[in-house]
Amino acid sequence: ALYKGLLEETGMQGRGLLPATFYVLRNTQITQALVEIGFLTNRNDAALLATEAFRRKAAYGVYKGILYYFGKQ
Repeated sequence: ALYKGLLEETGMQGRGLLPATFYVLRNTQITQALVEIGFLTNRNDAALLATEAFRRKAAYGVYKGILYYFGKQ
């Protein structure tokens, strides 16, 4: 759901979903998600991330994904 919302709003091409056992994900007792919007080592991603407009789109995409998750949209 988060993935769908993020891709819809940003227009970025997704790299897929991967299960992970990162410390930050497994050592908590609350619901969590690790979202990577882009990579600073990628020139195109870095240029997008440098703009406020794109960051707002990405934030709205995460919000929209949360709504999808809870069946609110």
